[in-house]
Amino acid sequence: HRRNGKSENPILPPFCFHVPSTKKQKNIWRKASRGTKRARHTLPLIVMAKEKSPKQLAEKPDRKVTIEIPQGQFPAVLYANIFGIESVDGHKIVHFGLMMPPARLLSAWACVFEGTLIENSKESWLKYLAEIEFSDHAGDTSFRCPPEKLAMGVPSANLAELTRNGDMAEIRLSVYSMGDVLNDRREGKTGKIKGQPLAMIRLPLELQRQLIAAIYSDLIP
Repeated sequence: HRRNGKSENPILPPFCFHVPSTKKQKNIWRKASRGTKRARHTLPLIVMAKEKSPKQLAEKPDRKVTIEIPQGQFPAVLYANIFGIESVDGHKIVHFGLMMPPARLLSAWACVFEGTLIENSKESWLKYLAEIEFSDHAGDTSFRCPPEKLAMGVPSANLAELTRNGDMAEIRLSVYSMGDVLNDRREGKTGKIKGQPLAMIRLPLELQRQLIAAIYSDLIP
């Protein structure tokens, strides 16, 4: 298991997939063409061939797949000033809300941050947190979206980008299909997979700090 791939966005960590195959491994990495309005995230595929020695596997180059996310096509765009977190099956359900006094909830939205996203983002997100200084306020993570706000279900994200500008921060969430990645490998296609944007969330930088600190609370003294 190796994580030596690089992502174009420093806040996005590399992802690794182990795919059994008896075919000769081919590097189908293609450089992204200029001028397209898509975010590209590189996923290195470490192909584990059956009945191959560790030495033979080590000699094979890593195969890479590009995840293309259309820009400016978020189904949900919202501002949040409150959040909550709960755990389920190794994932985190993150609830976002816009609360006005006195206890008046204007909007709410929730998303599953998949366990692989959280694990693979750990190093880069903690580094990001250190750059903006650790939050000295634990924050309240008890907020939950009302059930009527979740009538369409709770989407699941396996890609996320964190950005900031002054006191304002942003979280962009997207998803790609693991099945598409594996099918591309088996069928020897282009090495480019289309992902789907889920939401763009604007929030105060301090709230973004608290969210990251809460997700990795067991790693922060």
